[in-house]
Amino acid sequence: MKFIPEEGKHLHEDCSTLILPAVSIGNVGQLTADLLVSSMGSEKVGYLDDPYVLPCVGNDAYGPFPQGDLALPLEAYDSPSNGLTVIQQRSPVIKGMMLEFAKNMADFIAGSGKKHIIILSSLDFGKWQKVDMSRFITYLVPTATEQMKTVNSLGGRNFRSMTLLKSIGNILMI
Repeated sequence: MKFIPEEGKHLHEDCSTLILPAVSIGNVGQLTADLLVSSMGSEKVGYLDDPYVLPCVGNDAYGPFPQGDLALPLEAYDSPSNGLTVIQQRSPVIKGMMLEFAKNMADFIAGSGKKHIIILSSLDFGKWQKVDMSRFITYLVPTATEQMKTVNSLGGRNFRSMTLLKSIGNILMI
């Protein structure tokens, strides 16, 4: 996997957390990455080229009007003010090549110098019963003023032990 920077740009060293989606049910990870990129005012710093990702191209993933900027299968966005780098994956991995892709991604991440990695995923609700969901769950809450109202409305769980992990613009990770 090779990182190709946009002209005059690079991955910011002060972005110590890397967020990337796992292509999964409902594209939840990808949609969350889109939300983070667009709501944080992130800048595209480059893209990743990997032989195991299906090629695709789109037009202006985040602009309200098409400007002719290409959207590629694996793009990197930095938000230095939030200390985050988001990788957006818009195309699936070639069938049978997931292990090779995962090795390439792991090598890229190891060489990137990021201290924290967050993988965004989703789970088929029908399989939820087979997974221990009583442990670590992170909820994204829209604003600080809405935090307790939202937490209280979730009900049925012990939220006393929840702590604020990070505030990213108008989104709180608790």
